[in-house]
Amino acid sequence: MRRPPLITVILAAGFLVCPPLFLRFGPESVRMKFLELSQGVWSGFGGEERFLRFDAQHQVLGALSGKSTIEFPFENCGDRPVVLMRSWSSCGCIDVGLPGKPIAPGMRSKVVLHVDTGDQLAGPMWMLAKVYTDLEPKRPFLLAAEGTVK
Repeated sequence: MRRPPLITVILAAGFLVCPPLFLRFGPESVRMKFLELSQGVWSGFGGEERFLRFDAQHQVLGALSGKSTIEFPFENCGDRPVVLMRSWSSCGCIDVGLPGKPIAPGMRSKVVLHVDTGDQLAGPMWMLAKVYTDLEPKRPFLLAAEGTVK
C-alpha cells in the first residue's frame, strides 16, 4: 500500500486539529505552524505582527542540484534596530547567511540560505533554519524551503 504524500497528511491533520486557522489563513499557514511546533518554536496561532516581516517564510522550490541560494527578504517593522545574532539549520548542507549589521526601522534586508545538495540522495528535501535576534533571543523566526534533489 502506498503512503500518502507528506503534504496531504499535514493538511489533513491541520484541518482536523485547527479548522479556524485553516479556514482563516489557508493550508500554508497550517503547514508552517506544524513545522514551527516540530522545531520547538511557538509563535502563537493568531496572525500577530512581530518586528520583522518576511515576504515569505516558506518557499516551494523546484529541482535542486549542486549549489543553490535561497533568499528570504524581510523588513524591520519595529521601532528599534534589530541585530540577527545567530542561526540554526536542519542540515549540515545548509549555511545560513545573516546580515552583518543592524537593520534600522523601516529598512529591508535578507537572510540567505546557501544549500549544497551534492551529497544528498535524490528525492524530496526540507530545509529549515531558525534565525535569532537580539530583541527576542528565545523566540526565533522559522524559515522553511522544500524542493526535490535530482
